[in-house]
Amino acid sequence: PPPPPVTTTVVSSNRPIVSPSFVSSYVYHYIVIHVQRMLIQGKVDDMSMKAPSTHVEHPKSVDTALKSGIDDDVRFELANRLFFRLYQCANMMHKSGTRAVESEGLTTQRWAVLGALSRSATEPGMSVGDMARYLEVSRQSLAGIIRRLETDGLILSEPDPSDGRARRLRLTDHGRRMWAERATPLIRDFYADAVAGLSVEDMSHALHYIVRLHHNMAMIHNEADRA
Repeated sequence: PPPPPVTTTVVSSNRPIVSPSFVSSYVYHYIVIHVQRMLIQGKVDDMSMKAPSTHVEHPKSVDTALKSGIDDDVRFELANRLFFRLYQCANMMHKSGTRAVESEGLTTQRWAVLGALSRSATEPGMSVGDMARYLEVSRQSLAGIIRRLETDGLILSEPDPSDGRARRLRLTDHGRRMWAERATPLIRDFYADAVAGLSVEDMSHALHYIVRLHHNMAMIHNEADRA
């Protein structure tokens, strides 16, 4: 999907700086002050800053326009705040998401396992190893969650017909009913509150960028494993 629109703000009478609308006011203020300082010090070529225009630019062209004027400190500051916000969101999702489904004896971790097993592709079952890879967690961290879900009668752990040493997980009839009739409505309400104020376009933009971040981090992880 196309990225969010971009606006321009005048730093001096004839030198505009491009400001992505999704950058926080704090970081944007940091960028403006940083570029102003570089203009004063003569570190920014006049030709690198385009005149104000009504044309909406793509962030890639914004990055190109600012590349010669802003050093790696700005990218680091933005990345630092972005990853910290993602960290906060992950923690808050665990706390608020668990609260949303705790009436059914669930946590976000149990919700993730049940959600994975509720897909049509996993109706015949899913190995513990495949589950760990799908959720990107360790088998050890899954062990306690699986035991609790088995104790509650929501999933079954059976020998894998194709590999006697492995176990396959699947929803019980009780687990499938509980997921569809009681857990899913609670999750829908939680999602509705969590994305309040976001349009479908906003969510598609966010998903696009999160998928890209996930891809980059997976590449880092895989390269480290190969080293």
